[in-house]
Amino acid sequence: VVTGSIDAAMNLLFTASQDLGLQPEPRIYAQLSQSCADMGRGEEAVEVYEAMAKAAIQGNIDVDRRTNLRLCRHCSFCGKEQSAIRIFNRISKHYSSAQRMTLELDMK
Repeated sequence: VVTGSIDAAMNLLFTASQDLGLQPEPRIYAQLSQSCADMGRGEEAVEVYEAMAKAAIQGNIDVDRRTNLRLCRHCSFCGKEQSAIRIFNRISKHYSSAQRMTLELDMK
């Protein structure tokens, strides 16, 4: 994956809902986050995760536990554990405090 391709994909992802009236599926966020992580671009992986969280909290997309954990791991692999845990918990809390996802168990 070429760095310019990552930048173009991030730009499209972030502007799709505003400019085109489209909302990317969670798997698109996950794939882009994985590409960022593979290239060691932790800040960008966090940006993608943050964008997915925003879309989920606004009610534009549904993020399942597996996808939430997947993006959390991508960011963690890049040394962005604290940001990843914060976003993970925010998404988890949004969906239901009664059904909180337990990050500590899943990350082991």
